[in-house]
Amino acid sequence: MEFKMKQLSQLWVHDSARAKTLALRRRESLFQGELDQRFHYLTEKQAQLWMEVHKHHAPLFRDPEFFDIFKNAAADLASELAGESIHLIGVGAGGGEKEAIVLSALRSAGCRVTYTPLDVSLELALLSAEAAADQGVVEVTPVVGDISALEDIHQWPEEIGGRRVFTAFGLAPNMMPGALYGRLAGALRPEDVLLLSANLAPVSEADLSEEARNRACQEILPQYDNIETRRWLQQVLVDWGISDALSEPVFEVQQLDSIWGIGANCHWLSDVKFYWEGTLFEAEKGSSLRAFYSLRYTPEDLRTVMRKNGLRLGSGYTTACKQEGVWRAFRDSDATS
Repeated sequence: MEFKMKQLSQLWVHDSARAKTLALRRRESLFQGELDQRFHYLTEKQAQLWMEVHKHHAPLFRDPEFFDIFKNAAADLASELAGESIHLIGVGAGGGEKEAIVLSALRSAGCRVTYTPLDVSLELALLSAEAAADQGVVEVTPVVGDISALEDIHQWPEEIGGRRVFTAFGLAPNMMPGALYGRLAGALRPEDVLLLSANLAPVSEADLSEEARNRACQEILPQYDNIETRRWLQQVLVDWGISDALSEPVFEVQQLDSIWGIGANCHWLSDVKFYWEGTLFEAEKGSSLRAFYSLRYTPEDLRTVMRKNGLRLGSGYTTACKQEGVWRAFRDSDATS
């Protein structure tokens, strides 16, 4: 089915995607020494490079078991909600492949489905809408913005009836727990359902030591330390006109917010001084700019941080290789922040 723009009745742009907000985030990125992760996805070129990374290195495209856990989770949900009217909200929808699995299962179960893909990238929000159209979903309203748009969900173009199902696929690695789970908890109503995925550190439950987690992350480092990922991460530096002043990203296993994962730092090649978004910026030779991070949870890590942020992790599926999992999650009125 060919997707045509005229099928979109509305496309909403949240304030978080407007120029003034992005300029502030650009300024903060350099002064804090850490790129805001949203800037890796905003342009058409960045979206294209990100899709290339996934095609070449995401296990989802090389091992059918990664698709199977999403199919199983979607089938369980569809069996429970068969025949209902559903509003599916894809938070950080990206290209929409995983959301399409859920849409297909719901439609096969006789559900009337409307779909709102939310993404920081206009291009990716539209790609997710196209993926939904391929599943026969014609009531699609993309929202362009970051996850803070959930705080204004009551102001979205229209209040769509039906049971609300949120998906948050692929967000857990690239957002700090408080920023992600706190906002999801704030958006969920007691009757809402969340399907959440997380990239995992492939460790044995018999050995969850720090050494084992470090070793597990070292084993998966090639998924990140490769030419396609470097090209993708450097594109924002090219767009900002500072790529010549920085080294290529250097990947290493790190702990971030007490979670093991992968980080990538660029280093200033000389002392620099220039105006950035109207303010003088200075950095010394050798100082670092964190370009990227990817958190690799264990299921117990995930359960703990979600509980701290007002969410309860339910049933789910993990791959046999222990590299990815997908779970049902709910707002937890008994959780403490």
